[in-house]
Amino acid sequence: MNKRFSGLKMLAAGLALGLTSQFASALAVSAPGASGSGSWDGGLGDFIEFAPGDTQLSLTLTDTSKVHFRADDCCITGDAFGLIIDGISTPWTTEIFPGGVGGNFTGLLTTYLGAGTHIFELQVTADCCGSGGMSWAMDVPEPGSLALLSLGLIGLGAARRRQA
Repeated sequence: MNKRFSGLKMLAAGLALGLTSQFASALAVSAPGASGSGSWDGGLGDFIEFAPGDTQLSLTLTDTSKVHFRADDCCITGDAFGLIIDGISTPWTTEIFPGGVGGNFTGLLTTYLGAGTHIFELQVTADCCGSGGMSWAMDVPEPGSLALLSLGLIGLGAARRRQA
């Protein structure tokens, strides 16, 4: 695998059926805190390569989990990306163009995904120059942390109720 993903813990490389009905390898990630960069060289409609030859990113979850995914256009204004999860075009929770219309694109998604392996793809939906680069980050909060936060909130609610 590519060394530029040094902070990324690799689980395995598998085969996944892409939108083009061809088998393509998928870069597997272990969250929380997975991140990296990608590029494209074919213009509008091209799929981002998370690593050379890998246009898919796979995430395997053992339980239903909240997933945060972010994509940032790194360099030149005028590029934008569509997110596809498990073969379905998924709207961004938030799209940001810092500096106003025409600024660099940032797409943010927060969603819940069930247990199993999920395939993420990014497609170029606006292209200024025919090629480019972008960065991505994925975070899946640990279930233990969420449970602790939930217990804390329940405790605060119970304490408040007793005082009232």
